[in-house]
Order: sequence, then structure tokens, then C-alpha cells
Amino acid sequence: MKYMWSVAFALLLFASSFVASEEKCEPDVIQLRVKDVRHHRVGESQQQKEYIPLDNVRYEIDIEELSNGIWQPFDGEDVKLEFVRVSPLVEKILKNQDGTLSTEFQVPDMFGVYKFRVDYDRAGYTPIFEVRRVSVRPLRHDQHERFLPIAYPYYISAFSMMLGLYLFSFVYLYHK
Repeated sequence: MKYMWSVAFALLLFASSFVASEEKCEPDVIQLRVKDVRHHRVGESQQQKEYIPLDNVRYEIDIEELSNGIWQPFDGEDVKLEFVRVSPLVEKILKNQDGTLSTEFQVPDMFGVYKFRVDYDRAGYTPIFEVRRVSVRPLRHDQHERFLPIAYPYYISAFSMMLGLYLFSFVYLYHK
């Protein structure tokens, strides 16, 4: 009978501490860590500090989980990448390819300082918050096309005005 009272008393203590938020009923948490982060233009392998608008970028992250004391690749299918300026402009779900979570996207057509942000916070796992800053800069003056196809009507009108002024001047000066 004394045993029943001690079990009931222990249960009462646990229930009261749980209600008072002193104890939490959580299952074991799986440890996660970020092993490596890479980002580069599609077709290149060197990591960039800055991109230009409308570049195609590939982002890769290696996340590992602790299983039986050994770090193994994480098989998460719901890890999300955000390309953030003030608010997220690009949100992509990372796809698992041989233990590496990766995605490709196009940089928005807006200049500024951006962040690659992975914020993974799920029940049963330790949270991951990984941020890398990059800048998106305008094209340099020597990176623009010399003659834009959309400006051909302007070019034609400018050259026709020059030719017309030359012909008018020639006729006005030498025709009597």
C-alpha cells in the first residue's frame, strides 16, 4: 500500500510541475548540424560574393544528423531556402541529391544586399539557422550590350535626322 502512495505522489509532483511549465513532455531530440554550405552560378564551381540580377544560382547545403553516435547525411524533404532582402523574395524547397540538399533559382531583378537563409525548426530535431550574405549589384559599364536591339528605331531616327540635316544644308548652301 505504501508503494501505491509513493507512485501516486510522484505522479502528482510531475503533473503539478508540468502544469506549472517546470517540466516538459518532449521526446528525445535528434541532433542536426550544418557540415558545409556552397553557392555559385550555375555552370561554375567557384563561390561568389556578389551576383548580378537574373543570374542563375545553385545553392547547396550539407546537413548531418547524429545517429548512434555517428554523423550521417540528413534525409529531410522539407528544408526551405529563402533568398531574403527585407522580406523573402525567393523561397525554394531543397531537394536531396546524394546527401546534399540543393536547389537552383534566378536572382531577382533588384539590387541590394541579400541573405541565403535556411531556418529549419521542426519538432524532434535541433533547430538549424544558417545565413550567408551576398550582394546583387548592377552591371558594370563594360558589361552592357553596345547596341540594344530594342533601340534600333531610335538609332534609325537619329541617323536619318543627321543625314537629312546634311542634305538640307548642302542643298541650301549650294543650290541657287
